[in-house]
Amino acid sequence: MSDTQQLLEPEHAPKKENVIFRGKNFRTQYYGGSNPTSLIGDFPELRSFMRDSIKLHPSLPRVQRELKSLQMKWKVEKISSFPSVNASLLHLFPEEEIADQLIHIYLDTVETTYRVIHVPSFWEEYKSFRDDKHSSRPAFLVLMLLMMSTASCLSNESLTYVGDSAVARERAALWIEVSERWLQKQSQKQIYLSIWQIRCLLLLSKQVNVIKKKRIWTEAGTLLRQAMAAGFHRDPRFLGEKVSGFDREMRCRLWNTIAELELQASIDRGMPSSSAGIFSDCASILNIHDTDLTDEEKNESRAKNWDEYTGSSFLHVSRSSFALRVALNSVVNDISSPLQWEQIASYEELVTAELEKLPSWTKSTTDIKKGVLAGSILQIQLRQFLILLHTPFAKKRSPNSRCSVSRMICFQAAMNTLEQVQQLTKHNYYFFLLFRQEYFRAALVVCHNAYICCNVIGMSNPLHIKYILTSGKGDLFGANISSFIRYLEDSLILFEDRTTRTGTDFTRYWYISAARALLRSAVDPSDATMQEQQAIEHVARQYYRIRASQEDLHSAKNKVCLSSAS
Repeated sequence: MSDTQQLLEPEHAPKKENVIFRGKNFRTQYYGGSNPTSLIGDFPELRSFMRDSIKLHPSLPRVQRELKSLQMKWKVEKISSFPSVNASLLHLFPEEEIADQLIHIYLDTVETTYRVIHVPSFWEEYKSFRDDKHSSRPAFLVLMLLMMSTASCLSNESLTYVGDSAVARERAALWIEVSERWLQKQSQKQIYLSIWQIRCLLLLSKQVNVIKKKRIWTEAGTLLRQAMAAGFHRDPRFLGEKVSGFDREMRCRLWNTIAELELQASIDRGMPSSSAGIFSDCASILNIHDTDLTDEEKNESRAKNWDEYTGSSFLHVSRSSFALRVALNSVVNDISSPLQWEQIASYEELVTAELEKLPSWTKSTTDIKKGVLAGSILQIQLRQFLILLHTPFAKKRSPNSRCSVSRMICFQAAMNTLEQVQQLTKHNYYFFLLFRQEYFRAALVVCHNAYICCNVIGMSNPLHIKYILTSGKGDLFGANISSFIRYLEDSLILFEDRTTRTGTDFTRYWYISAARALLRSAVDPSDATMQEQQAIEHVARQYYRIRASQEDLHSAKNKVCLSSAS
């Protein structure tokens, strides 16, 4: 189909669905509509640009092969030194200073959003651990290992690598594997609070450290079903005197955390959430400081109002939009019927109403530390649906006014998302960067919609585009293409930070580097060859930085597998 035919395509013309299957035969992986990479299926120019770049500039595949070879050597070395089944958990603990740092990072970031730990109780047991390590409960040791593993790549310690993985990530992977092995040996007849906390932290830590990422959606669904089997989805008051006020609230916290993790995993994979159609009368968690949570029945009277920030505010506020987000995820991943404009407008109003309802502390700029991470996630997880809802119209190569409105809404939501994530990283909040995918979707949307605008506005005429850029006249988007390119350049720093911290997961970085270069080429086709080369070199440089910071295998083994604990 020619560009002109595409531009004149009827607004409601049927279109072949772009289905993402990876693998072949019975070894396939499916990714649905809300998965960020699903947009690539509607962006054939980007795929062609990336293929051509690789063919013309083989430096990227070369350094990839070098790192993969080093990684294989490390795997052999690591297997030979993996702790035995009977090894003490204490031998996995790093120096006290490092352990303290990682635990503080976990509590200051992860635990201000998803609630797994009761902080005062944790510190009390942690003090006992410091006084006498050998008398600590094994479950508490595993809990600490998982807290540290979740924070391992979030710290600012010197970064070195073994193959295509950071030493900090390899250390986290070891702690995860040992913790998982310990959990599998526990009796299913004796389940207590720490077991549930460990189950939650295993999922969190795997996601942050990009461990077995293809299994995250299925593991999140399994955890949700385990929680339902234990009745976590029901009001804990039904347990009567069998549960204290403290345990009742901890059940609510864990259920809300598990449900949120499963929903976001479903959105990222492009699948319906297991929460869809499930009846749950488990209340939202109390907006309460951990110091005010006790075994008594007065916890509710100590709860703070909607606009007062506490360490539990994220889950408390997030619950109010949970049912809407579950429903919208089902809608955008429904393969049976495409969304009509009237439906999109109606859903958009609901999302906007939830954004406007957010507490004042989520929008505060006076105190950057007060709820900044929780507030940003609350806004971003709602705005992602503005993008998902409007993408079907925004991606149409048509100058139709509805398509233009959808592109504008997608642009605004995407740019707000990128700006917020950039602010988080400037203040050393790297949890979102490693844990969530919304900013990847946002960066792709900026490029794809801007590229469409180049074609729609200029009718594939570069001179027309240049005229708009220099004169400032014409369509709003055309006049701002240079700004959109700058947004992509700024967002590349985010993907560079992500790969620097983990040493892996370069695919997104490569997509956005190529997307930026493609958009530049659309503005000036005569510069296409240079842009291809720069896109490759940009990513290759990051690979070479990791290649240059390789840890000696023996030294890496000591850092990952050995301990200073006695």
